[in-house]
Amino acid sequence: MRRKDKALAELTAIVVLKKTGDLVGRGKGALTSSSVRSHLVALVAEAMAAGARLKVIGEHLRIDHRTLQRWRKDPAGDGRKDAVRKVHNKLTDAERAEILRVVNLPEYRDMAPAS
Repeated sequence: MRRKDKALAELTAIVVLKKTGDLVGRGKGALTSSSVRSHLVALVAEAMAAGARLKVIGEHLRIDHRTLQRWRKDPAGDGRKDAVRKVHNKLTDAERAEILRVVNLPEYRDMAPAS
């Protein structure tokens, strides 16, 4: 394909991204929900199929092209706030009940927590 044809195909593909509306430009480091991320990945795939380069798509979406690469590789993998984590040192219900029982004993009831 000639360079002019490639540029025209890329421009046409960028028009596809106009569907994003308010999904773009929320700032660096902002958490993108899984549903929005998967929607953007689908739009990126559609634009790339139409001939757009990932870097140009990223500039239009105001998202770094490396972020888009990570999302395409693992659409659900963003290990921040909405990630489910298991706390290994969390108190069991029995341990918590025992602590509350002890601190509410008459001899400890009137003490400050730092005492």
